[in-house]
Amino acid sequence: MIKKAYIDGNGCPMSKAENKLLESFFRKNGFRMVAACKNADLAVYNSCACCKSHEDTAISQISKIQKRLPKSSKLIVCGCLPRINKARLEKKFQGAAFGPQLSMFNKLVPHTRPIEKIIPEFAKDDYHMVRIADGCLGKCSFCAVKHARGRLKSRDPEDVLREIKFALRAGHKKIDLVASDLGCYGKDINTGILCLLTKILKLRGDFKVKLGPVCPNYLQPILDDFIRVFKNNKFERSLQLDIESGSDRILGLMNRRYNVSCVRQCVKALIEEIPSLKITSNFIVGFPGESKADFDMTMAIVRELSVLPEPFKFSKRPFTKAQHMPGQLSNKEISRRYRQLKKLGERIRFLSSSYFKDHLRPFYNKDS
Repeated sequence: MIKKAYIDGNGCPMSKAENKLLESFFRKNGFRMVAACKNADLAVYNSCACCKSHEDTAISQISKIQKRLPKSSKLIVCGCLPRINKARLEKKFQGAAFGPQLSMFNKLVPHTRPIEKIIPEFAKDDYHMVRIADGCLGKCSFCAVKHARGRLKSRDPEDVLREIKFALRAGHKKIDLVASDLGCYGKDINTGILCLLTKILKLRGDFKVKLGPVCPNYLQPILDDFIRVFKNNKFERSLQLDIESGSDRILGLMNRRYNVSCVRQCVKALIEEIPSLKITSNFIVGFPGESKADFDMTMAIVRELSVLPEPFKFSKRPFTKAQHMPGQLSNKEISRRYRQLKKLGERIRFLSSSYFKDHLRPFYNKDS
């Protein structure tokens, strides 16, 4: 009898890529995937807990799956939640749970092909998401994901290229390079992101490559060479450059390894050389000690550089220094600043839209 598996999860592109890997692992080992957990013999929930709202979502979804899952079926919870807030998870779930170490599935699931030997398969019209690294080299004071995923673990470049070639042979036209921070790729295996991107450009075929997030401190030292490579038409004209704050004081408290001057240099050089480039960035609002002046600096750098902000509300996370820092802001004030930055982002998106440029620019009063 063929067993049926169900996979769900929440969170970042890394989690989505992992879910596809798990789905392919189950299929290659004789399972049939089902769309509803009530029909599954085995369910997996790949959880995110980078912030309080994502953790709440994971806990809620795990509870719903337990209620709908047949009593004879089994649920496995993996991902960052079991490592970041195990105590909260155990109040709702007492089954098999572990962090984002997918090799654990080799021990829990009968198989003929281990997960390390599986190349994930995606729908033809989707991006083929290629995980090039896990973990990072940062020590950000707000980040609990580092506790869950650990130090940087880069994949061998030839292994990455092998997966991309597989995707191209399967007819994919879009490749998404996924990592917590592409900028530090290869620093643990004596290579680097520029070397990998150069090798990808040598691959034959008509395809586009989308890059995951890059931290400014890794981009600045290689900026000229990065731009030279990135100008190639095989790269999508979008980049996520995580800035987090427009205040040098707050960046210092966050233990980010760059300042606003570094951010400004990177963004201006990129836009000067690639005018059509859209730059997005994560920003944390309401970090402990963030004054009105600090927040105004964030608003100012977003306006100045016209980056598209993706705001996150600061929330206390286990295993982080920031949860104990003085100057914690009220939820009301954090929400107010979140709405303000989000509204600014919507305005920038509108002003950069093709509709505005094609139809409304001649009538637009910049002072309005």
